[in-house]
Amino acid sequence: MPSEQEALPVSEEEIKLAEIISSAPPRPPRRSLLERFCGCFAPTPTRRPRRFKAATLLPPQRELHKGRATLVLDLDETLIHSTFQPGLVGDFVVEVDVENKSYLVSVFKRPGLHEFLQRCADLYEVVIFTASMSTYADRVIDVIDTENSVSARLFRESCTYVDGVYVKNLELLGRDLKRTIIVDV
Repeated sequence: MPSEQEALPVSEEEIKLAEIISSAPPRPPRRSLLERFCGCFAPTPTRRPRRFKAATLLPPQRELHKGRATLVLDLDETLIHSTFQPGLVGDFVVEVDVENKSYLVSVFKRPGLHEFLQRCADLYEVVIFTASMSTYADRVIDVIDTENSVSARLFRESCTYVDGVYVKNLELLGRDLKRTIIVDV
């Protein structure tokens, strides 16, 4: 049995899965996640929802949030930690489908997460903006946001792809940047 300091062998499949939930940029000169999955397709440009103004990712603030600042929270490594490592059992497990295969992702919540989200919702318009794929992140947010504290969810599809990195462009939110706070580890 390997000691805690010895690195376990990592398969290509484990690397792909880790990149699905990771908001960290891929290591150069590797191809983008989309290029690796599809091979023949180039990364797609940022898609913006059509039902709102073309330059915004969020709808107008709800009446409940009028006048409040917007708090943008990252998901992975800020609110939760996820792992595909077998044998580690987190606070809950979500199933993610990748290339027609299902994988279990063990998720660890930060202590006091629910109370934190509730308190933030009393003070701010709360938006979770993650560079993770929506198939994974949406399921995680469903579990951690039991009180519907989160006003909006934005995923990798809302990021801007620049030089191999998914960037959270706050200018596209449709909010006053002087009244927008981001917490991203």
